[in-house]
Amino acid sequence: MEVENKREESSGSVFADLNIPKPSLYLAKAQLAHQICEIVRERNLSQVETAEILGIDRPQVLALTKGNLDGFNCDRLLEFLNLLRSKIA
Repeated sequence: MEVENKREESSGSVFADLNIPKPSLYLAKAQLAHQICEIVRERNLSQVETAEILGIDRPQVLALTKGNLDGFNCDRLLEFLNLLRSKIA
């Protein structure tokens, strides 16, 4: 029995491809979280240091760095990004 390989062209957004409601919102949150994580990585910040800068607790930092973004809206993620950029050591 031969298995047929089906391929679909991507829309450019995994969220849209998965038929997730409001895919542009999820994509924006993912992009902001990625920028935040890049700054944290570049500055070699610990979870404690990151939590102090962002004004959140360590479990929230862990959720953010693992991509669990349901507890964060775009405004909050933008605020985090601004806080990290203003605290450049």
